[in-house]
Amino acid sequence: MKEEPTNDKTQHLDTEGYRQFVEQQKIKEALKKQIESRTDITELNVDALSQAELIRIVKQLERRKVDAQSKLHGTEQSLNSTAKEVAKLQDAQKMYQTEFELRDRKRGTTRMQR
Repeated sequence: MKEEPTNDKTQHLDTEGYRQFVEQQKIKEALKKQIESRTDITELNVDALSQAELIRIVKQLERRKVDAQSKLHGTEQSLNSTAKEVAKLQDAQKMYQTEFELRDRKRGTTRMQR
């Protein structure tokens, strides 16, 4: 039997590439957080800002507003669909409960007749 040589160099490159990818993702996230936190509205001195900076902040706030509205809309839809599912399940539960009660009554009357 002939053993196939394992290519350790290829495996090393794959893991190294993956590590680099993960590091890049971490860096991107950190940069994204820095950019978002750079404009903390609660600590802004509006008088010291230029018109261009104010416009940039307004646009950023509008994007945040749209994102929040979108997230709220999605959450509302999810809650509505969940509420509908719960209502259907409750209706089914009532139906089965009624069916069981009717069966129990029938069994009780047939036992008494015997």
